[in-house]
Amino acid sequence: MEIKNLKASATRLHGAISSGQHISFLGDCDVDGMTGLMIVIDGMAMLGYKNYDILPYDNREHNVNWKFKDFVYRNDSELAVIIDTGSGEKDLEEILTISKYADVIVGDHHQLQYAQSRMPENLYYVNPTVNDQYPHLSGACVMYEIFMEMVRLFYQQKEKIAENLLSFYALSALYADSIYGDNLYCKQLYEKAQRAKRPTKYAFIERFNVSKRFCNFSLAPLINSSFRTEKFDIINKLFLSKHLLGLEERTRLVGDLQAVRGFTRTLTEEVSEKIQPQEVGPFNIIDLSGMLNQDGMISNKDIWNNKGVVANRVASDTKSCVIAIVSKGNYYTISVRDYYNRDILKLFSTLYSVGGHAPAFGGKMTFLEVMDLKTNLQRMANRIPEKSKQTVVDWDPDTLDIAEIAQQNEYHHSKDLILVRVQVKDMTLGWSPDWYQKTERQFKLVVNEEAKEVYYFSMPKWFRGSEDSVLVHFYKSSRIGGEIVEHG
Repeated sequence: MEIKNLKASATRLHGAISSGQHISFLGDCDVDGMTGLMIVIDGMAMLGYKNYDILPYDNREHNVNWKFKDFVYRNDSELAVIIDTGSGEKDLEEILTISKYADVIVGDHHQLQYAQSRMPENLYYVNPTVNDQYPHLSGACVMYEIFMEMVRLFYQQKEKIAENLLSFYALSALYADSIYGDNLYCKQLYEKAQRAKRPTKYAFIERFNVSKRFCNFSLAPLINSSFRTEKFDIINKLFLSKHLLGLEERTRLVGDLQAVRGFTRTLTEEVSEKIQPQEVGPFNIIDLSGMLNQDGMISNKDIWNNKGVVANRVASDTKSCVIAIVSKGNYYTISVRDYYNRDILKLFSTLYSVGGHAPAFGGKMTFLEVMDLKTNLQRMANRIPEKSKQTVVDWDPDTLDIAEIAQQNEYHHSKDLILVRVQVKDMTLGWSPDWYQKTERQFKLVVNEEAKEVYYFSMPKWFRGSEDSVLVHFYKSSRIGGEIVEHG
């Protein structure tokens, strides 16, 4: 991949390894940042390199942790690597301080908020989303590309081993960050991850599956729940250790992880049932402030930290864009989730201090901004991107239902989903995300004739099936029936 500074950062990372320099790593406090660190841990183990350390998690801030500069200095590190963060205005001050005594690599995919001319000379800034060069990479994918570029340049004999070992994490990060996967990069990453084996140390994963459109990595919701409940001790011990844990300790930590996940799901259901969304055109506002300071199992911290999951649950129920707000004293924090994966961030960022991903982001609001929110949403309603339905063809009969896989994602699927499941006997089919560009036979799916719910799609010209060799099932968010007929 021709990403700016990719080769230079890979060369600098190899220089540190080949000369035995100490390296300090920092990952953003979410699943994307965590899987980026998993790439580091397994990648370094593959190379047999141990002279590095990872800053343990201790907060949920998405900027560069202010403790990282002290961490780099105390460890006498000559290289500092920052994954899935480092592009914010607040981050630059920390990076400038670190750069005084160590070279810095930033591998990120968020919007760059400061001028590149302000970057120190010894900063290797790798961000494929700058100028929309490669908009479909997550932060962990950037770390994956840096590591793989280093392997291709200096450890060619280990390239396939590295791919099989690390692509699993990169694809999982795309899934966890709800990044749209219908593009060439994701297709190629899928093909690599499909060959990957589940790491032995994560044998406790209840189920692991890579489909043509989704990666079902059941650790992602578990990790997310631990971050949101601030159970950093579980994360640090179970995932950031450079050494294999004993069976007894690992079993205990996995049990704690699953308990946290259960608590988060119960909390989400309880809160979602109690709130009343206020509809404003294509938006729904949910104010969680009334649930603060109440007796019961839900603390204020749990409300604040899980408002995004609640917003997602309500977005899924209402099939809309949901804005969750909650008071934090002299200001409000917000989380926005859009069911249809539209670029809502572009609308909000013109008025409010927000950051994150196009359909899923957060930020702060003043009291006056909250008072004007309904009026501003009414104005935004005419500028919101149109929602669209997507037909997904999955050729693999052995994968889990895509609708079921989507439910494992904290953000669920981005659009009303129809799955056309095709089972073919005695036939091997390839797959391409741009299959619709190679059409020969046109079909239509009639779900509800009275409601005129009809969807058109195409089979690729290289598809040669018959009624005896093809079995089709349909899904739209949940399982539904329908009739498929050839059209045209």
